[in-house]
Amino acid sequence: MELTIRFSLDLTLDSLAFYERLRYGQAPQFRMRVSGAISYLLQVLTNHQVRSISFPFYADCHVQYSRDAWTRTLRELNFRDCILVEIPFPSDPPHEWEAVWHALRDARDSFESGGSTGWKSSITSVRLALEEWRNIEKEDLGAGWQMPTIPDLQSRSKEQRLNAIRWHLIQLAHYAAHTKADEWTRDDALLMISTLCALLCVRNP
Repeated sequence: MELTIRFSLDLTLDSLAFYERLRYGQAPQFRMRVSGAISYLLQVLTNHQVRSISFPFYADCHVQYSRDAWTRTLRELNFRDCILVEIPFPSDPPHEWEAVWHALRDARDSFESGGSTGWKSSITSVRLALEEWRNIEKEDLGAGWQMPTIPDLQSRSKEQRLNAIRWHLIQLAHYAAHTKADEWTRDDALLMISTLCALLCVRNP
């Protein structure tokens, strides 16, 4: 007799995003251990059944899904249409980076608290994280780039600063179009997509 066994994977969105990161674009694979006990029905009485001694069994299984079927399922769940911001907290950060991670945690906590005050505090903590990062590593913007004067910087509006982000984002995309594929990672793609989504949300066309 053949029975259909259904495999149920109960995950939160955060957990699913974590495993998607591990999958790294490959076909998903699952390793499972199936166990149980087999017995034979010997007699059916009025109030109970008489069975033989049970025989335990177990087996290690390896299940691989089609990558196309997996991504299609995620799209049907609307998961692929939701870009999750992955905060890369390391388990053991270098000592000089501790201030960066501390500010990033503050930004996350303020964002989760919500409201105008929380969101402004989150952005302020992002600025602090970037300043601490700059103290460790100065930005190298390449030949020909010149920092605007202080009066020019102070005169730029929020919209103009957002346009500057958009300009640099397309420059990064231009560079990707003319370089080898193995130079780019999932983290690079996530950066590009999440930044574009954030810019579009702010623009709200």
